[in-house]
Amino acid sequence: MPWATKLVGRRAEIAELEREYRRAGAGEFRTVLLLADAGIGKTRLAREFLARKRGRAITLSARAYPLGESVSFGVWSEAFDGHLRRLDGEEVSHLCGGFLDDLGTVVRSVAAVRRPHSEAEPPRFRLLEAFTVLMANLSDRLPAIVFLDDAHLADSSSWEAVAYMARNIPDTRVLVLAAARPRELSENEIATEVVLGLEQEGGLERLELSPLDGETLRDLAEAVLNDPPTPRLLDWLT
Repeated sequence: MPWATKLVGRRAEIAELEREYRRAGAGEFRTVLLLADAGIGKTRLAREFLARKRGRAITLSARAYPLGESVSFGVWSEAFDGHLRRLDGEEVSHLCGGFLDDLGTVVRSVAAVRRPHSEAEPPRFRLLEAFTVLMANLSDRLPAIVFLDDAHLADSSSWEAVAYMARNIPDTRVLVLAAARPRELSENEIATEVVLGLEQEGGLERLELSPLDGETLRDLAEAVLNDPPTPRLLDWLT
């Protein structure tokens, strides 16, 4: 993880993530939607949480980006690739089950193990099943945490994968953290449908982050400066 100051002022949010992680660890596919405008600290909070679970959980992360809607399952391909590239070919083959060829069309580290027979992307339903099998196999040994940053920019198939997994492997030890900006998320029709559907089914919790208050902002400034901030600086920051 890149250098960062200590996390301040997010005890309640960390406690909520811990609760959701315990539910996932007990065998329940959980999704947490981290909501806040740009600059509030969604990514910082999620990275801190993942760092605290390193060694005790499998952690995957990916970030959606503008124009990423042209790439099917973009954030999931990136998230899995970041983990699988560190494994040997035999383990990758085991985790992919019978979907090596299918996953090889969208995940580079899988293609490196066995080049798919065809460069054509398989039907979406087969890729949904392939990602679901891979996710279930990954979470067999340790609970898995998947952080999807800027999820409001994710393509529709990536959001469909969240819903498909939640409904087809509901008893797996998986926690998905999706960070998004509220306004942009509301403009993503498929994302909105997935969020509302999972929320109605009890599989998703919203966690809204508010800006830091004055006292917490003072603590953050002091952590950065290694010295208490002046009243003038604090007023400017506020």
